[in-house]
Amino acid sequence: MAIAIGYNVANFNKGLMSQMQNDPDDTTNDCFSGTEATNAELLVMADFAEYTLGGFDVATFTEITKIMNIKLM
Repeated sequence: MAIAIGYNVANFNKGLMSQMQNDPDDTTNDCFSGTEATNAELLVMADFAEYTLGGFDVATFTEITKIMNIKLM
């Protein structure tokens, strides 16, 4: 369930990024690269099975959220 939400948020983020560009199909600019990095972190956040304790852990989620926010900036 959470991973499906992560994919949806990543796709939404990619759609927002593409619509803010002069050429929405341009995949060679820095904005696209940053979006791909952010989306990768979003998917890591949503994959609860990969957390340290084998399940959802608030501290790990918070740490991953901080990394995602840095890439988002």
